[in-house]
Amino acid sequence: MPKNIEDFESKIRYFFRHLFSIIQAFPYISAIVFFLIVFVLSASSGNLAKAFAAIGTISAVIWALYHQEIKHYLDRPNLQIENINLDYPYFRPVEHSLFDIDYYINIPLINNGKRTATNCTPILYSIYENKSDDKWEKIQNWIPLPLQWAADEREFEDVIIEGETQTVKRKIARAERNIVPNRPYFFNLGMFDVGKSIVNLCQFVLLTFPQLKAQTNSYSEGHFCYQVKIIAEEIEPLIKYFYLKWCWPDCKIAPSTKPKIIIWEIKDNPP
Repeated sequence: MPKNIEDFESKIRYFFRHLFSIIQAFPYISAIVFFLIVFVLSASSGNLAKAFAAIGTISAVIWALYHQEIKHYLDRPNLQIENINLDYPYFRPVEHSLFDIDYYINIPLINNGKRTATNCTPILYSIYENKSDDKWEKIQNWIPLPLQWAADEREFEDVIIEGETQTVKRKIARAERNIVPNRPYFFNLGMFDVGKSIVNLCQFVLLTFPQLKAQTNSYSEGHFCYQVKIIAEEIEPLIKYFYLKWCWPDCKIAPSTKPKIIIWEIKDNPP
């Protein structure tokens, strides 16, 4: 086969692959553009009845051939994170003792679609810190890790004890969950660890798992931005940026004292 013919076929294949990828990414816009082209071509002959008949016929054929795929797409999972204020239940204390209190930041996640989002995982993807002169710097060498679920439904696993004849059950945490429609779920961004250290009266601890020794998960007062990516099957990743600036208002630990939130914002864009 001559080389120019091979080049032509390669360009044709590339064009149709690119066209199909655009249709998959923008199905509604592609359908509107297609119907407009059919309507204009049919109406150019001066017969509007034929134009509407052509659109109706093509629509019926498409629905007959692809109605299951169309319905499957329309009923796809749709995960959303609402903009929340740091108040109960999103910002709640857990008291271990009179001077040992943890304050958790719980992020609500809801599926507004019609099908279950399977194997959903919130991942802390990257961290930015606002340095002096209002200059943001990305923390280098951060390894993305899953965040813990706030109300963790744990699976049971069989464990064989060495040297024993019995089998016991133990609970193991899991990063993935199936998010059913219209039920609220929560995952932990982190917690304020109060009263466990004399040097740092309060630290913000990122609740990731596993916790890696090669990178810190505890931060003192400052202004940070946390990029969280929610992944699941059959959805585009949901990406949100959580801006948090806080300080500890008192030099002493008191039961009524809690971290002071200066900035709390949820945005779609990085700093």
